[in-house]
Amino acid sequence: MGVTILKSTMPDAVTPICNDCGITLCYDVGECEYQLNKIFWDDWKCKECNPQYLRSYKKYKEHNKI
Repeated sequence: MGVTILKSTMPDAVTPICNDCGITLCYDVGECEYQLNKIFWDDWKCKECNPQYLRSYKKYKEHNKI
């Protein structure tokens, strides 16, 4: 679903949106981090929508050798 910038979003950051239910992540991701892992963050799913949520970002980075 992508990312958004809210009033509470820190400067030079974005807030990911769950690809399934549309809820936003409870913390921001730096713009640089987002650009480096854009595919992951644009397809991010919250823990309620993703049964494999635990450490999913870490697994993504390891798999893609980031």
